[in-house]
Amino acid sequence: MQFVKRAHKLSLLSVIQTTLGHRYLHAAQVQSSIRYSGGVAPGSQSLLGSLRSTIRRSLVTLEQAQGQIDELNDKFVEARDEIEYAQEDAETTYFNESHKVAKEAVGVVTSMYRGIQDTLNEADKGKLQRSMGMKMEQLKAELGQLDELHA
Repeated sequence: MQFVKRAHKLSLLSVIQTTLGHRYLHAAQVQSSIRYSGGVAPGSQSLLGSLRSTIRRSLVTLEQAQGQIDELNDKFVEARDEIEYAQEDAETTYFNESHKVAKEAVGVVTSMYRGIQDTLNEADKGKLQRSMGMKMEQLKAELGQLDELHA
């Protein structure tokens, strides 16, 4: 019986982390919030409530995420530079490699942006969207133009 509960906890943890894409939701946080008391079945309301409160506690404010946002801004500048270098390499033998590097750099930036969004509470997520959303769209559009040169 203990093995079944442990296996269920681990599978539940992986489902939660995968579904939420919550990089900062650690196994210890989820496991410490899951309490099986007599008669509490997996999937019950008390389990869901426990998970919701754990996720709520793991959310951060914009001020707490400022270091990550600064790193994102640095990566954004690097990605723009890589796009610019690739545009300069258009119609040269270096273009394919430059395009690949630029595409990877944009992928890193967009992943970081989504990761930060996933850790923020709703109010701060909106603030981040308003302050950086257009920059992210601009980066994707510039990569799209580069993709057209590559085709």
